Amino acid sequence: MIFAAPILCQTFKGILPSELVIKYSEDGGSSALEFDLEIALEIQKQREAAMGKVADKDKARGVVSRRNQRRASSSASKETISGSQLFDVLKAEGFVQEGE
Repeated sequence: MIFAAPILCQTFKGILPSELVIKYSEDGGSSALEFDLEIALEIQKQREAAMGKVADKDKARGVVSRRNQRRASSSASKETISGSQLFDVLKAEGFVQEGE
């Protein structure tokens, strides 16, 4: 009960730990405690999802995916040219003159 009280008090604002002890020490209190803890965990999951928090393994997957996208887009945008093609372009533009 001591470990569950902070979670429940934080999730269900305005509830005092002493109120929880009274509530859960009655008949059927353990069932009510289990139910409240399940609700608290579900609320926490929804909060994390809304705030964009994800598990570490999902963060790593996202980082790798973005890196691979950057690599693919940068390599696709690079045009390669051979030495002879470069020479022909430089000669056509007048930077290289033949016979000198």
